[in-house]
Amino acid sequence: MRELLDYRRQISDQLVATGNRCELAGRIFRERLEILRALLATELEQTDALIKTHIHEDDSLRTKARATARTPRRRARARGHPARLRA
Repeated sequence: MRELLDYRRQISDQLVATGNRCELAGRIFRERLEILRALLATELEQTDALIKTHIHEDDSLRTKARATARTPRRRARARGHPARLRA
């Protein structure tokens, strides 16, 4: 699971970097970057599917995923955001 999550983070970072380069690139180079960006987006979707499959097939991970999904505060912390207080 750790490998998949690390790989997902790398693909996500590459996708953002490629998008940023597109903003500054000339027309011809931008076309190449758009192709790369589409490839990275597809790879990210496929990696997300692999992660979901892995969680679904592992009892321990499935239990953790359910518990995490039920608690918004835990989800926020897992994403690196402080828990938000309700008004």
